[in-house]
Amino acid sequence: MKMTKRPLAVMLMLLLMLGIAPTATANTIGDPAMPRITGHNMTRLTAHVNQQFTLRVTASAQNGDPMGYQWYVMVNTNWVPIEGATQSSFSFTKQEEGFHRYRVIVYNANDSELPMEQRRRVVSNTAQVTVEPQQSWWQQHGTMVMNVIVTIFAVAVVALTIYLIWAGYGNRDTTWIVFF
Repeated sequence: MKMTKRPLAVMLMLLLMLGIAPTATANTIGDPAMPRITGHNMTRLTAHVNQQFTLRVTASAQNGDPMGYQWYVMVNTNWVPIEGATQSSFSFTKQEEGFHRYRVIVYNANDSELPMEQRRRVVSNTAQVTVEPQQSWWQQHGTMVMNVIVTIFAVAVVALTIYLIWAGYGNRDTTWIVFF
């Protein structure tokens, strides 16, 4: 069966119309100056109200060109650039609960004079950040406190047992049973 290029072109057009195709175009594929994302923490993440959170991406071009970054947040159904968020990482603190989406466009910094649409660029995965209510002190530290209490109790039981044996309570006929 002979495969033609037409179905591939139709599928690519459909993906472009849906906005889910990669931003690399035919003339940038294989371009050593094209950015490539090599690492990130852009997944489903959870943060708490008033907790600082950092999103990161690592990118490079095969030829070593410098990279530029622009972070975006989804507002309603539109990606809006975040003013001043132009580094490989973006830190933020949310004051309200909710679900937020972020992404970054990594571009070849040598293309900075061009409009974003014409730059050699790649779009990251979308980070889906759920901001939950701020945790209480007990929620944050409760497990640690309980572990300390259990440890102190265990040490006290052992110390009391040793003391009672040392102090001579009981005799050879006394059986000591200690449960831990």
